Amino acid sequence: MESLTINDIDKLRPYLKKADYREYNSNVVTMMMWQFSYPITYETYDTFALVRWHHKDGCSWMMPLCEKVHWKEAMEHMLAYSRRQGEVFSVVSATEEFVSWCSKQYPHVFLYEDLVNAQDYIYVSEQHRTLCGKKMQKRRNHYNAFVKEYEGRYLYKELHEIDNEEILDYLHVWNEHHEASRSLESEKRGIRFLLEHRDVLRLMGGGIYIDGEMKAFLIASELSADMLEIHVEKADKEIRGLYIAMLKHFLMHQDPAYTYINREDDMGLAYLRTAKMNMHPAYKVKKYGIYERHLHIRKARFEDVGQLHALWLNSFAEETLETTDYFFQHLFREDDCYVIVYEEEILSMLQCREIVMQANETDERISFIVGVATKETYRRNGLMRELLQYVLDILRKKEPFTVLQAYDWDLYKPFGFQISHVRQKAHPHPYSEMAEITVKECYDPEVLLSVYRTFCKTKNGYRLRDREYYETYLIPYVSMDGGKIYVAYEKEQPIGSMIVYDALCSEYLPLNETANMQMQHVLYTMHPHMEIWADTSVHLEEKSDIVPCLMTLYHDNRRLDGSLFFSEVL
Repeated sequence: MESLTINDIDKLRPYLKKADYREYNSNVVTMMMWQFSYPITYETYDTFALVRWHHKDGCSWMMPLCEKVHWKEAMEHMLAYSRRQGEVFSVVSATEEFVSWCSKQYPHVFLYEDLVNAQDYIYVSEQHRTLCGKKMQKRRNHYNAFVKEYEGRYLYKELHEIDNEEILDYLHVWNEHHEASRSLESEKRGIRFLLEHRDVLRLMGGGIYIDGEMKAFLIASELSADMLEIHVEKADKEIRGLYIAMLKHFLMHQDPAYTYINREDDMGLAYLRTAKMNMHPAYKVKKYGIYERHLHIRKARFEDVGQLHALWLNSFAEETLETTDYFFQHLFREDDCYVIVYEEEILSMLQCREIVMQANETDERISFIVGVATKETYRRNGLMRELLQYVLDILRKKEPFTVLQAYDWDLYKPFGFQISHVRQKAHPHPYSEMAEITVKECYDPEVLLSVYRTFCKTKNGYRLRDREYYETYLIPYVSMDGGKIYVAYEKEQPIGSMIVYDALCSEYLPLNETANMQMQHVLYTMHPHMEIWADTSVHLEEKSDIVPCLMTLYHDNRRLDGSLFFSEVL
């Protein structure tokens, strides 16, 4: 493959037009602007062109530049080339349509990463040309303030009326007000190159002058027949409405046939994302990375904890930094955790916590599957299915059944899991207070264990708890997560317990109807719309919903039967 230079871009233009990807990397101006950081090599064939970006970690392909009917032929060339070079094959900035095609043509061959920070923001040109409509109200106000302040003092010039040095001088001033970085230096070098070859690159743009001094400029080009791409836009942010005025005046001088503007991505920068969203994009172009599916399943290692901690915290909405820290400091065991790894990056995890369950009058050591999670950017790759199947193949050889809880219960039915345990969710009934019954906070492991064991005497399929469970897990975990544990007493004898978080009672264990009534009364006084999670044997007068609380996968002919009870959220 040969290096792409300014003298070669006309060779690529016909292929780019046929591809019509409408994403900002598929533009010779973008390629030329960033060539110093990401050099490009290319090859052309009769029906397609191939382009590669070179970066510090190696090389990545662009989507093949051709019509869709030639994608397969082009992809085979790309794959063959990478294999000859001994490289790991990858495609950057692939569109949804291309990814969909790829997944069908090459099932289970590639891994797809959702590049959330690389999505292009697309805007309706007319909105920003006229600033009409409710969505443009704030921008219109800023623009009007600009006009009022600088009327008769500002002037818009088109790019062909502006000398390169004027732009570069202003760019130097603009950069002085921003923290120096490698990306800014690379951008400055790219802008200089674009300006030096503005005619060949068919640049568009303009600048705004105030009192004869440049205060803003914009450089753009045609991305497709109906879309412009803005490559550079700089303005004095201290001048209210200047950025808005710069874009508006630029669009006023462009062909109305360009109905859309591509303003590129936000690079994952929060301030830039906010600014781009405040401009009200019509839509965003989602983009993906495509990689050969070289995945490895293994048990977790000590050095994985940092990645697993982040994945846990980002995957489960109810977890806080404190509860996540506690889990990994006190409950996590590398030997219980399985992961899918791609080039040392953990993409998915699954943990099998061993618990002892009372099952048909037998104590069974079984696995409670928890923490099933996949990085958000790698979801819909079938990673959870692959990891879970791998783990279940191991578990079925050593235990009679396996249990889990889920956000989406239907996800696990294809693996043979079935809903085995249910509970009811209801609000407390406002009973009258009973003087002989007291309900107070209690964190005595022996008292709590006594209530639990008494409640479970008529149950089956429940977890066996001991004093250590309360001391090392439940009590500190509840307290750390902002919850409280209460016990109901009658004549100093415990007759029930409950765990309460704000407007949720997550464990409700009344030992008789008297305790049930008094505990509901207390919960009602705390919050009349308190949600109670209770076993279905508990009488709750308010209307209740019956919902799943545990799924079981049986590995042999034994089945749990009777009054099944489970009260764990791990």
